[in-house]
Amino acid sequence: MPPRQASFNSIDPVERIMAIKEAAHSRDTSAIPDLIRQLDSQDAAIRMLTISTLRDLTGQDLGFDPTARVADREAAVARWHAWWVEHRESPDGSRSGSWGQGTSGRYNPLPTSGVDMADRGGTRPIPTGSQQ
Repeated sequence: MPPRQASFNSIDPVERIMAIKEAAHSRDTSAIPDLIRQLDSQDAAIRMLTISTLRDLTGQDLGFDPTARVADREAAVARWHAWWVEHRESPDGSRSGSWGQGTSGRYNPLPTSGVDMADRGGTRPIPTGSQQ
């Protein structure tokens, strides 16, 4: 049996979990679209790990509950897709939104049009900065 490799596109949930953990560990914001796709997983463990990683990378949860009914999860995933369209990096590497590493050295939650961690009684701060 070949060794497992991290892959968001694998049919093996272990390999998808490996990819999610790698993105979290390396704080790889380029993985955000792949992470958003994982929110649709049939595997609750993958959904839980994915939303935790997205919260850590972005400061957002947008109301996603990995244990919610399918219709409620689908609505939250649609909010994630809309958030990404608004905040993704442009082709030149600049951010179209105001999230990410900044120059102040302070940790601030990202702005959102949905529910963020502060609204839920907690915080998941991320660095802010000059990548705008």
